[in-house]
Amino acid sequence: LPDRAGPVVALRQEFEQDEELCGRFVTDLLANDARAIIQFALQRQVPEDLISLLAVHTGRPWRAYCAGNLPSQLEFKTWQRGECPVCGHRPSLAHIDSAEGHRTLWCMHCGTIWPHQRIQCAFCGTREQDSLEILHPEQTERYRVQTCSECKRFLKEIRTDQGVDDYPFDRAYLGTGLLDQMAWEEGYIQDSVLLIPEVKPAKTVTND
Repeated sequence: LPDRAGPVVALRQEFEQDEELCGRFVTDLLANDARAIIQFALQRQVPEDLISLLAVHTGRPWRAYCAGNLPSQLEFKTWQRGECPVCGHRPSLAHIDSAEGHRTLWCMHCGTIWPHQRIQCAFCGTREQDSLEILHPEQTERYRVQTCSECKRFLKEIRTDQGVDDYPFDRAYLGTGLLDQMAWEEGYIQDSVLLIPEVKPAKTVTND
């Protein structure tokens, strides 16, 4: 990101000179305190997308370490939610197996991948086919977005024959900015990657 060298260098210098400030920044990002991170960026005139990228990749080693130390027998096959089963963040990208058609979601924050229903919104959970649509550039269907008319959110998807276990998710996510732009122009929204969704309490069943 050569055009962002200025604020990146300034942040690095500030962190090197103030260890306490650096510690607070890491604590805030690991605590998912998006408000504190955004306020930190505003005070230093750092663009939100840049501070989000730095925060995610600064926190990933710790989150990935925790994810890697989960019991080996833990399976995510029965996980039905769109949020990451390890750290609770929303998925950043979906991998579609072009041969089998299986969809796998990827968490940018900890690197976890988990299977998910192909015809389902990863954000609000709807399975209404009339509410879900696929948008893609005219020249290819490999790179696309699944949109939801109920929650107005979208998720980028890559349809590929490359295996999910060794797929370069980071490169694909960063290299598909045109898909984001395409969805924004159609009126769909994208929450800050620093936010985690609120967990809704389960409905209480009564005998009334």
